[in-house]
Amino acid sequence: VMLKGLKENGKGISYVLVWRNGRPDHFFAPYPGQKSAKDFIKFKNDKSILFLDELNKILK
Repeated sequence: VMLKGLKENGKGISYVLVWRNGRPDHFFAPYPGQKSAKDFIKFKNDKSILFLDELNKILK
């Protein structure tokens, strides 16, 4: 859902924050084995998305 929304309406968006996962029943990003984890991996692997670890490699 987030990837589709960013690609369709994300012009000008440069930063998205996902909050921490507080406990197993209170989470903001999927954890391994959670039902939307595969979608999150697809999001992470999309060439238009950079995570902090990837950005740091580009900026060095």
